Amino acid sequence: NEEKPRAITGACGIDVGWRLMEDGSLRVAYLAGDDGHHEELRLPAQLVTAWDKMRSIQSDRDDDFNAIIVRLVEWKQQQATEPPEWFADAAKCVGQWKSKGRLGRLVDQWSENRIPGDDEIMTELQAWRHQDVHLWQWQVDGERKAQRQRLDLYRVFAHRVSQRYGEIFVEDFDLRAIQRDRKPDDNTADAGAKEYMRTACLSTLIGLLKQKKAVEVES
Repeated sequence: NEEKPRAITGACGIDVGWRLMEDGSLRVAYLAGDDGHHEELRLPAQLVTAWDKMRSIQSDRDDDFNAIIVRLVEWKQQQATEPPEWFADAAKCVGQWKSKGRLGRLVDQWSENRIPGDDEIMTELQAWRHQDVHLWQWQVDGERKAQRQRLDLYRVFAHRVSQRYGEIFVEDFDLRAIQRDRKPDDNTADAGAKEYMRTACLSTLIGLLKQKKAVEVES
């Protein structure tokens, strides 16, 4: 179906931001038109919960990774003999590692070059690897689905607004400035403000509105 032409009359202003509502939905925009029309754009509670679940999975993966790193460092310290040269190089400064992929590559290399007395730690490492891959796949699939749902909502909103108003003014919302200005110990009214900012992904919404010829104005 061909898209209907944009409206040529009427104007509206759109304020963007994120606010968790009592019903669990996340308000991301508020529209006021010169025709008296007002409306909110919200991400439904179900979608907000989905994003929370994906962050919970990431947190679990981080905890599991930190735990297995501690266990590996302990194992290394308990060895009475010097490790093979390849292992010493591959596992250098392992206690400071932050990359799950790096540890995964070590497990792969180690599996092909076993070390006497490594049965227990290898079993633990392989169990960690299997679980992390499982959780990662679950996380990626969930995030893709949630992203599609959010994008569909934003596209429908942007299209509907362009069909109703000839001029669209959207708040010039600088996310980078917010992140830059926030102090490390800044406790907002909503403890999950940073997470909700990511859930809202307002840059996507603003980008779609600008595709409909919306003009950014200072708030």
